[in-house]
Amino acid sequence: MSVQDFYETVRSNLEYYTELNAETDGKWICVSRIPERMKSQEGLDVFLRELQDMQTALDGWGQKLCFHPVSTDFCAVPGVDAVGYLLEVMPELELCLDLYHLNRCCQDMPGYIRRYAGRICMVHLKDSIGDTLVPAGQGEVNWTGVVRACLEAGVPYAFVEQECWQRDPYLCLKEASDWLNREICAVKGA
Repeated sequence: MSVQDFYETVRSNLEYYTELNAETDGKWICVSRIPERMKSQEGLDVFLRELQDMQTALDGWGQKLCFHPVSTDFCAVPGVDAVGYLLEVMPELELCLDLYHLNRCCQDMPGYIRRYAGRICMVHLKDSIGDTLVPAGQGEVNWTGVVRACLEAGVPYAFVEQECWQRDPYLCLKEASDWLNREICAVKGA
């Protein structure tokens, strides 16, 4: 499906990541975070050109580029939705939308999903209570309408995600997966 790492890491090791992605039958190379040095309008334009160059290189491998923004990326340039700008100027760029980060920057999650329907190759569902990560569906994130929006937008992949745990990680994974499956069934009316 995909390999993912920080933008600078992938850019510095693009051949390694394209080969790894090819070996695992991956479709996307996913890069995350706008580098600090590019958090200005001029820097954003440089980042955009580098993303375009990266996509050109990936075309030869039959792979696609997707971007995984974090909460600070949406407001990386004062007064500009930097993620929206990248998607507008680079129509072939796809989005790995981490809904936890989208929620942290106070974006309307269902609205954002609908706005970029057809451009979102995967979503990450992550939850928290304060700064503590908890299994998806057990925290403060308002998930109302999110699963429905993902299904309506044709998002092909959704993952529950939690990078650190206060309890057994496998139990957290099961609880989050069970929650997501219940949400999907509720939306589908099953």
